[in-house]
Amino acid sequence: MLEHSMKVYEILKLKVQNSVIDLKISEETLIIVALLHDICKVNYYKVDYRNAKNAKGEWEKVPYYTVDDTIPYGHGEKSVMMLTEYIKLTSEEKYAIRWHMGFTEPKELYNTLGQAFKKYPLALLLHEADLEATYFFNI
Repeated sequence: MLEHSMKVYEILKLKVQNSVIDLKISEETLIIVALLHDICKVNYYKVDYRNAKNAKGEWEKVPYYTVDDTIPYGHGEKSVMMLTEYIKLTSEEKYAIRWHMGFTEPKELYNTLGQAFKKYPLALLLHEADLEATYFFNI
């Protein structure tokens, strides 16, 4: 997760620097939204075991990750909620983290998502950086 968030930060910083619109986004905000957008994944996965055949064809227990969502609050919303218990986020930071999943949100929220992207372009850029880190760099 750290490697992914660091790549998101790297991509996001370049996107803000090269934006076609003039964005006044502080370095602190870039760090917060890039590194902490997925904080909701803390204690979200747990190790479980299943049986699988090894190279010799023998059954053995192997570990795998499973979901253990003890705080079913939604992905972006949960990250914002968890962070605001410890740090004061700006509105721009809250919106960027909340909407970083972009159009993977339910279709009923697309109008609200579009309004958030218009009001806070950082939210769109964070979404793009997250996708690029995932699909271009496989992390």
